[in-house]
Amino acid sequence: REDRDIHLYSAGLRLAVNPRIQLTSFYQYNSFDNRTRVNLRGSWEFLPLSFLYLVYNSNQNALDRTSKRSDQAIAKLTYLKQF
Repeated sequence: REDRDIHLYSAGLRLAVNPRIQLTSFYQYNSFDNRTRVNLRGSWEFLPLSFLYLVYNSNQNALDRTSKRSDQAIAKLTYLKQF
């Protein structure tokens, strides 16, 4: 059995143009698998309780930049109709 130290580093940032438009980011590095993960999310509240979200995720080996990288982009729209 091998003893091994594993480190997990993360940082986050939230920026708001105003209460209705925000950008949130999250970065993470895991020394166990040498992976970096990045998440960016933009949100816009265009009407009360109605939002548009744009999300980007990236996952890559931090030591081998030629290895396969996984990227995703997602959009979500929520609309509340009040009667």
